[in-house]
Amino acid sequence: IDGVARWKTIIVSAAYPHNVDGIVYSSDDCARMLRAAIPAAIALAAELGLASLATTLIGTAYRMSVDQAIRAFVDALAAAAKYPIRVCWLLPESAHRERAEVACRQRDLVTRTR
Repeated sequence: IDGVARWKTIIVSAAYPHNVDGIVYSSDDCARMLRAAIPAAIALAAELGLASLATTLIGTAYRMSVDQAIRAFVDALAAAAKYPIRVCWLLPESAHRERAEVACRQRDLVTRTR
C-alpha cells in the first residue's frame, strides 16, 4: 500500500456501516458491531501469523462517545485475548489514553503507554 508507510499485510475490519437508505444505527448498535468486528480482525491476524496490529480509536467522530468507543474496543480486545497478537492502539489525546488504560486494567489486559 503506497502512502505514508508500507505494510506487508493490512487487515480492514468493517466495524459498522454508515447510515443509508433510511436506516439509522444507534450508538449501541455501533458498539455491538465493533465488539464483533475487532475480535474477527485479530483472529485473522493470528491465522496469518502476524505479530502485531495497529489501530485507531473507532467511532468517536459522530457515532459514539469516547467512553463508549473505548469500552467497546476494550471489550473486543478482551474477547480476543487468547490470540498472541500485540495491538498498537494509537490514541494521540492523553485523556483518551488514560481512559483506555483504566478500561484495560478493569479487564485485566496488559497495557504499555508511551
